[in-house]
Amino acid sequence: MACYTHHILLVIYPPRLVSSTTLTKTSKVSLSSSTIKVSPISESNMAKKITMDSVHAFLAGKEFHRENMTVNTNGDVTYLRLHGNTIATRTKDGRVYIDSCGWFTVTTKDRLNYLLERLNGNLRISQKNWLWYINDTPWDGSKTLVQGL
Repeated sequence: MACYTHHILLVIYPPRLVSSTTLTKTSKVSLSSSTIKVSPISESNMAKKITMDSVHAFLAGKEFHRENMTVNTNGDVTYLRLHGNTIATRTKDGRVYIDSCGWFTVTTKDRLNYLLERLNGNLRISQKNWLWYINDTPWDGSKTLVQGL
């Protein structure tokens, strides 16, 4: 997993506080009238541990089973399953497909969004008025190529 750091210099006027610190992609900066607080946000706060672990196993092509998530490899194909439904498929040549399997739930969206973030970060599933979108394009949840040829 990539970790991005940005070095910044914080200067507050009047010059009561001058601070140099390192912020990561998961840092939270809080400002008040007299102080600046930088605190890390753990990845587990952003996504459930089961989501992270299952997606990491899926991308590594490793078997995984915990609670409602399973990763299986069958020959050259790896499957990410939620409650037994294949929500993502990865082929040997690097193609990745996602599928809601007809379940438009918060959990399905959470699992798929974490996968999309790990793949390229350019795609995101959102919901408006009960409809799902990949970025701004309506998505009916059917099997869709999100990486590869």
